[in-house]
Amino acid sequence: PPVGENSTKSLKNLFNEEKTPPAIRGQLPLLESDGKIAWISGIGVSEHFRVNESTQNVLYIEVNVGGFLND
Repeated sequence: PPVGENSTKSLKNLFNEEKTPPAIRGQLPLLESDGKIAWISGIGVSEHFRVNESTQNVLYIEVNVGGFLND
């Protein structure tokens, strides 16, 4: 779930809620870790992967892809 949400939902439901056009859904960059989606371009980071007080390591990734929304 995006930051602030504590539920799990399908990508289809998330894209519908975020009003992501179906034509670009398959083209959006995303990061996955151990079968869980950590981040989706234009939507943000998952609550499960956000930085908090117990975070010990942080991975910084910069995405520069023309035509996509970057977080």
